[in-house]
Amino acid sequence: MSFMSKTEKHIATGVNAGQRPASQGEQSKSYILYDNCEKCPLRVYVDLICNDNLKALIISGDPTEDELEEAKLQLVAEFNELCGDSRQSAYMNKYREIMLYKSQILGLTVCARLLSKWEYENVLEYLNQTGLTVKKVPDSEAEWIRLGRRIESRIKMLRVKIKEAIKQCNNLAGRSENGSKPTLKDFNDQLVQISKNAGFRLTMDITLLEYAGYLKDYNNTLNSLQKEYAKYRK
Repeated sequence: MSFMSKTEKHIATGVNAGQRPASQGEQSKSYILYDNCEKCPLRVYVDLICNDNLKALIISGDPTEDELEEAKLQLVAEFNELCGDSRQSAYMNKYREIMLYKSQILGLTVCARLLSKWEYENVLEYLNQTGLTVKKVPDSEAEWIRLGRRIESRIKMLRVKIKEAIKQCNNLAGRSENGSKPTLKDFNDQLVQISKNAGFRLTMDITLLEYAGYLKDYNNTLNSLQKEYAKYRK
């Protein structure tokens, strides 16, 4: 098998490992998901977090489990940012790690494609920057194949890191300060308190975007009251 064929094999491995750029035909997906806070109802998020029900995210179509995991990661990260929950900083750090690993896989995949066309200008410099040391341009097919295998090995390592980080994200999603997993009762109790603060009854049918806003306002009110109480005690 030629170097080009072997490199194409590595490319396929790399593309499957992370989020690859969609082609024109792929941009029209055959499924629709609740993948952002603006359209996701709170009831769907509660089912997702409390019951680990990835299928709750499906509006229509038949997405893969990997696509559902990706949607969950994005949704939880967006929600944490919107409500400014500092307790979820560990989740956000892991989420950023996943995004970094996926961008590295994309970069290595592009490198492999360029090398398969014998285009190595700037490619070797990039590989060195990623820690995959290449001291000189390979001058034999065996050396080119060896380089392709090194790229493949790095991509496989990043795939393992992504899987591990996703597991850690799933364990951290929605956790309270004591590390316990939230229940439906926890969300209901919190919704009652937020409703009292807002002055009207909120239901599980509100969007996650709305819920994040009410929750942030409630937490700000609570923090202000705690500061006032601390001054009074002095």
